[in-house]
Amino acid sequence: MCIHCGETIEAGDDYQVVPQYPSGEHGSETRYHRDCFLRSIIGSVAHLQGRCSCFVVGSVEGDPPELTRREAASAAVRLFHERTGGAPMNL
Repeated sequence: MCIHCGETIEAGDDYQVVPQYPSGEHGSETRYHRDCFLRSIIGSVAHLQGRCSCFVVGSVEGDPPELTRREAASAAVRLFHERTGGAPMNL
């Protein structure tokens, strides 16, 4: 399961494994779809457009409500690529 969107990571999905070491435990991992992981770094569509509370006091803008969390993550990554001229984001 992807920690961001809660959807199953299927065979063939591009995903990221992030090691977790809570309280000194070793060997624990968190998994994300690639776009969900990138969304956790670059922010939501509203953030990338300067409409979230980081930029507008009192704003409650975030992910587009009509999209699933995974779809919204992919939308944010597409927007980021458009704004950076399609620069690759190698993990």
